[in-house]
Amino acid sequence: MKLTELVDELDRLLNIHAIEDESANGLQVEGRAEVRRAGFAVDYSPELAVQAAADGMDFLFVHHGMIWGGLRHVRGVTLAYLKPLIEHGISLYAAHLPLDVHPELGHNIQMARLLELQDPAPIIDYKGAPIGILANTDGPVPREDVLAKVRATISCDVHFLPFGPERVSHVAIVSGGGARLALEAREAGADFYLTGETSHSAYHQIKAVGLNVCFAGHYLTEKWGVLAVMRHLQERGLVEARFYDIPTPF
Repeated sequence: MKLTELVDELDRLLNIHAIEDESANGLQVEGRAEVRRAGFAVDYSPELAVQAAADGMDFLFVHHGMIWGGLRHVRGVTLAYLKPLIEHGISLYAAHLPLDVHPELGHNIQMARLLELQDPAPIIDYKGAPIGILANTDGPVPREDVLAKVRATISCDVHFLPFGPERVSHVAIVSGGGARLALEAREAGADFYLTGETSHSAYHQIKAVGLNVCFAGHYLTEKWGVLAVMRHLQERGLVEARFYDIPTPF
C-alpha cells in the first residue's frame, strides 16, 4: 500500500484535523513510499523505533507522537527521537485527541464495551468535542462489581476512591489524564468515574461531590483505541500489523 493512501485513509477515518490539539496529528515523519508492515503503539519513543526497525516495519501509528506544540529545532532529545526513524525510513503517524473522542474507535467507547455498559452517550466538551462518555450499568449494581470488571479487563492495578454511592448506575469514562474532569463527570450524572492518572489536587473535590473514582493508569486506558484502529486496518487487509506493548507505570 502506498504511504499516501494509508495516510489518506487514517485522516478520513479519524477526522484527524477536526479538533484543536497540541499534538501535531497526522503524518509527523515521512518514510518509505510503500507500506507493507505497520506497527501500533500508545507512545512513540526511540525504543519503539529500534524494535520496529528490527521487525521490518515501514510505518508506526501512535497515540502520543513526538511533535507537540510545533517543532522548533532538531537537537538533543528531539534528534534522539527523530534519528532512528530517518535512518530506517519509517513513517510516524500520531492521533491524539481525534482518537480520544472517536465515537467508534476511541479509547472510551472501547472500554465501555469491555465493561459491558449500555447506551453510551458523549459528555464533557473539550476544545469543541466531547472528551468523555457516560454509559449505564445493568440497573443499580454494587460498585465493587464495576471495579472487578475494570480489574479483569483493563487494569489489575488500580487506585480507587470509594466516595460515591455503594450501588451505581451511571459510569463516566475519560481515558488518560482525566482526573481534572471528575467534577464535570459528576455534573453529567456519573456515580462512578473511570479515568487514567491520579491527581492529588482533585482528591478533596472528588470527596466533596460524592463520586466513586477509579484510576486505572494513563497507559492502560489509552491502548484500546490504538488496538481498534489496528484491527480496522487488518480486517480490510490494508497492512500487516503488530501492536507493541511498551507500558509505563503511569
